[in-house]
Amino acid sequence: MTPFPSLLRHPLRTGCVLLSLTLSAHAAAPKLPDGPPARPADAKALGTVSRSDYQDDPKAFDKLDLEVAAVGHDPALLLDLEQKLTALLTAPTTTAAARQAIAERLGRIIAPDPGARSPALSLLGPWLADPARQEIARLALDSVPGDNVDAAYLAALRRAEGAARIGLVQSVGTRRIAKAAPTLAAYLKDGNPALADAAAAALGAIATPRAFGILNDAKTPVTPAVLTAQLDAAPRQPTKVAAATYRAVMDNRIATDAIRQRAFRSLLSTVPAEATSLVLSALTSSEATRRAVALEAVIDLKDPEATSRLIQALPSLDADTQAALVAGLARRGDAAAVPAIIRASRDGAPELR
Repeated sequence: MTPFPSLLRHPLRTGCVLLSLTLSAHAAAPKLPDGPPARPADAKALGTVSRSDYQDDPKAFDKLDLEVAAVGHDPALLLDLEQKLTALLTAPTTTAAARQAIAERLGRIIAPDPGARSPALSLLGPWLADPARQEIARLALDSVPGDNVDAAYLAALRRAEGAARIGLVQSVGTRRIAKAAPTLAAYLKDGNPALADAAAAALGAIATPRAFGILNDAKTPVTPAVLTAQLDAAPRQPTKVAAATYRAVMDNRIATDAIRQRAFRSLLSTVPAEATSLVLSALTSSEATRRAVALEAVIDLKDPEATSRLIQALPSLDADTQAALVAGLARRGDAAAVPAIIRASRDGAPELR
């Protein structure tokens, strides 16, 4: 006997029944667990880890990651873990290695823009100006965003001295704290070259119009660090301003060869319509480093007339530059260069042939 004869006589009814059975099966299927529920961090386990050292057990601090994972994304549990880890930073039994490991984990669990409830910020904010404990504080706080954290750095910057001040300047640059610009401007004239260079780098990283203006102010001492900072900040300025900066830096005799090369490369990418003319000018320049950058740029020129213009300039160049330019034209893969290269291989200098 054929099973379900009535269903076979009514195909529409068959489809409805099968769909109903399928939906019922899905509805009846048990929901799979998403994972273990979040739980408070184990204070006993954290205490054990805090007394560990890499020499005793290289994997000891993996247990910290397990406790961080255990609390999940629950805000209350994260705050509880922050409290427990912060307390361990001041415990006399906590090893130096454990303090570093704890600070690293704190940087991942402190809530963005922490407020007065943050035990870590309350403890570590004052540590930022303390030479003996600054590194731990920076390790935990450098990556935590928020105005309250920025304010802690600015307050510490006013109190810190020596190497601690330089460390804070570096962090201020990493965090791009725009309000630090006036303080950094004063450090540009400091008698300590390390502090002045760090301040220039920080202003280059901040790159706001105000910071960029300080770097270009007539009263700012022009040093390789300041010129480098100008190049760092220029891409975040209007195109005309950036191009003018690159032109000024690449012609500045205080700049090292590496800085001038970087400025020229940046100019070529910023004003592509002028790139062929700039390359041609550089190929006849007496500055070897600029010629080298121009030859590297030949392959990337977007100007449809670039190949023909370069071919026209070929006879006016010295033999070594001609040979390098022919190699660049070959890399461009433009067939328009073939006749000129054939002539050069027949009539040119030995280097060119």
